[in-house]
Amino acid sequence: MLLLTALPFAAALILLSPLGRPKATRYALAGFSAALFLGYASAIPSLESGPLIETLQWLPSLGMTLTTYVDGLALLFALLVTGVGAVVAFYTANYFDDDADAQRFSVLFAVFMGSMLMVVTSGNLLMTFVGWEGTSIFSFLLIGFDGGQSGRKGDEARAGALRAFIVTGAGGLALIVGVVLLGTAAGSYELADVLAAPGLRSHGLYGAVVGLIALAAFTKSAQFPFHFWLPGAMSAPSPASAYLHAATMVKAGVFLLLRLQPALGDTTLWTTLLTVVGLITFVLGAAIATRQRDMKGLLAYTTVSALGSLVALIGLPESLGIKAALVGVAAHGAYKAALFLMTGVIEHATGSRDLDELGGLRRSMPGALAVVAISSLSMAGLPPLLGFMAKDSLIEASFPEPLASIFPLAAVMTGSILMVVSALTVLRDPFLKEPPAPHSPAGGHDDKHAGDVHHPHTNRLLTLGPAVLAAATVLIPFTLPQTLDPLLSSALGKVTHLHLFPDHPEPLILSLLALGIGIALLPSRAAWSRWFAISWIPSGSRVYSGITRSVDLIGDAAVSLQTGRVRQYLYTIWGALAVLVILMVGSQSGLTILQGVPLKLTRPGTDAVKIALLALSTTATIYSIITRRHLLAALALGVSGYALGGIFLLEPAPDVALVQILVETLGTVLIILMITRLDATNSRMRLDVMRDLWSTSAIGKARDVIIAAIIGGAVALVAVTAVISRPERSELNPPIAEWHLLHTYPEIKITDAVGAIVTDFRGTDTVFEITVLAMAGLGVLTLLTQPGTGTRAKHVRNESRLDTPLTAFALRLVFPFALLVALSQLLYGGSGPGDGFTAGVIAGLSVSLSYIVRGFQRTRAAYPWLKPRRFIVAGLALALGNAVGWMLINGAPFLRVQDFGDAPAGLHFSSTLLFETAIMLAVFGTITLIMDTIAHPVAEEEEG
Repeated sequence: MLLLTALPFAAALILLSPLGRPKATRYALAGFSAALFLGYASAIPSLESGPLIETLQWLPSLGMTLTTYVDGLALLFALLVTGVGAVVAFYTANYFDDDADAQRFSVLFAVFMGSMLMVVTSGNLLMTFVGWEGTSIFSFLLIGFDGGQSGRKGDEARAGALRAFIVTGAGGLALIVGVVLLGTAAGSYELADVLAAPGLRSHGLYGAVVGLIALAAFTKSAQFPFHFWLPGAMSAPSPASAYLHAATMVKAGVFLLLRLQPALGDTTLWTTLLTVVGLITFVLGAAIATRQRDMKGLLAYTTVSALGSLVALIGLPESLGIKAALVGVAAHGAYKAALFLMTGVIEHATGSRDLDELGGLRRSMPGALAVVAISSLSMAGLPPLLGFMAKDSLIEASFPEPLASIFPLAAVMTGSILMVVSALTVLRDPFLKEPPAPHSPAGGHDDKHAGDVHHPHTNRLLTLGPAVLAAATVLIPFTLPQTLDPLLSSALGKVTHLHLFPDHPEPLILSLLALGIGIALLPSRAAWSRWFAISWIPSGSRVYSGITRSVDLIGDAAVSLQTGRVRQYLYTIWGALAVLVILMVGSQSGLTILQGVPLKLTRPGTDAVKIALLALSTTATIYSIITRRHLLAALALGVSGYALGGIFLLEPAPDVALVQILVETLGTVLIILMITRLDATNSRMRLDVMRDLWSTSAIGKARDVIIAAIIGGAVALVAVTAVISRPERSELNPPIAEWHLLHTYPEIKITDAVGAIVTDFRGTDTVFEITVLAMAGLGVLTLLTQPGTGTRAKHVRNESRLDTPLTAFALRLVFPFALLVALSQLLYGGSGPGDGFTAGVIAGLSVSLSYIVRGFQRTRAAYPWLKPRRFIVAGLALALGNAVGWMLINGAPFLRVQDFGDAPAGLHFSSTLLFETAIMLAVFGTITLIMDTIAHPVAEEEEG
């Protein structure tokens, strides 16, 4: 099961490569999804012996394991995700005309499928959250797929995607807090342990857990008052709408509630919250749907309504509605996905999806008529279709035992009647009514040919996928023992047999009554649907717009601090820090910390040398302030940093000293390159800024000195407080450093504790850090390669001023030596100072020296292999592969060290060396990318 969950991500990588460009690959994705469907379907007989659980250790210390928990509930959703996914993938292969669009959509589609499968099959709550956030991110990209286009279509795509991402993202924040609280209350994040944990309903955190979990589910499944984001997401292409809003993303919230109902349900809080919100959403969505004339908008609001009914069923006491909810999930996924896909077919054929502009398609599109008829009648609840079973189960579950509780049934009947009207509208208006008078059709919303004059015609391959789903709504009710019964029995924990018609006549009578009333109300829909236009009630969309406007106002206030003067930025940032520090020290706790601390200025040994180095650092810093030459200021700052590195070396802290010296060198080189760039492009502006800087009045200088003294004192106070607040050493409370020293060699097989921390003890941090470093390099590339602002180039400077025979000889000598030093740092870093980071910095500095001496063009000509972005990609790929690969090969936890044994020349090979190599590649690539970007020839500009 773990492998099945991971396969969509592997498919996305293949689709992302050149292999994913041919059209045949699009059909391969459909076949791949169908194979996944069959793989999950083959597990149905195994459910008789209980849930299928597989575990792979990832971060066990954090409670994160790659666990799959597949029971009937998970399998039902997995079959829905992969089955509808296969149909949508086949539809997509014939939907896009442009190969690049098809490839990009297929990649996003595959990753989204993998994220959704992670949600429904995960047996660890933290991993469920990871998949949950994956669905939010990739649904944002799918909804905004056309956001790169100009005009109204692009604007709608961007706005809809952003609205969906913000709302569901807020729910994700609620989910992670709720998961942490639930894991704390249950004592484990493993789903099996949570479901079996006693006393959760009486735990003090129960109310907070239910509130947060429900909030996450409500935002994801578009429940009132968060329902507004789903209709706004209809700017997505039709295959995205069918997959996200019928079968997968919006069902994630429903799945979460179903999954946790055995542990959290059957309480007053759970029942009241879910049934009230669900029934409001059910009736509200159905009512608004009757007013929609956009076909996708109508389907969107009926989706909101259907999701509300599912949430209400989950909230019913004593699990009375769980069976009906599961049937509803299956039925809705089949008929609604088919209708969304057929909307795309109609729009491709006619250029419009406006119901007022459509009509008479029964003659030109008979195949489409058959598919839409079956799906819409299933949505209306016509027997013997699967939708009838869902509606009948809904009414039966809400049918009151005591007649006093009639209100839920009244709400269900009202919503069901309105759903019948909307379902029949989808069938009648495009196909059965007469076509409107000929006129130029309005532009479609997600068809690339919208606005052209179309003659109705059908791509039969586009209709084939929805026809399969329509056939499923017909066949499943007659194959219940082989299809739904095993899944529901496993999900409910007891043998369950569904029947096409209910055992009691009352629900059947009410179901047929709702169908009849809906048919009777259909002809007058335009008249009575106006009653639901209640503009004075604040809608969710208007509330969202008000919140976003408020955020914009706050942003405008914050932007007022952006004056373009670095000095004022430093005042604001460091001044705020100083105030916080002063408040901390002024508190009773801060005074207590500092009381009775003896001030020791000297210690025997190397203190004289340290004082000399500190004096050198201070003097160099002061000189960098008073000098008016940028180059000398940069060199002085470098000297200051080297002096601090010497102090670290005397401590002794050789690893820290080495990093300090290398970073200072790198910073100095960067500053020199940037000064060169400024000299070449903005020398006049630079001189004006410097003239303004050095013309500061005496009062201004005094102000700067006072502010600097306050900030410096605050920072020093923080450092002193941190040092003296350390707990005293004892056998019962040993420092963390001793633990690292004791466990470095036994566990990591190296002697350098710093290297062990970087690659194992805090290895996950390192993976994130090199990723952030790579993003910073790409950020520099983005900032410095923006197009110009109306100036024109006079000439381009390519040659370096430092390219002399002496410097060229020095470079030829230093460059290979530096690479050898970097290689030794990499290979022997485990037994002494140095690691992959220092190796990457040293190698990057050697290339930086070439940029300074030779200039950009000659450096690129001398080293044609220097492709910084490829080094970054290789480093990140190797880091992730080394972290995850061993999990797949031998089940080792995430980043667990794999020892390969000793080698000649005192070398020791292990997965740690692979990780260090990845760090070196990523750091080297980032440094060379930044240097390459800064050193790139720029045009000397004049006013255009």
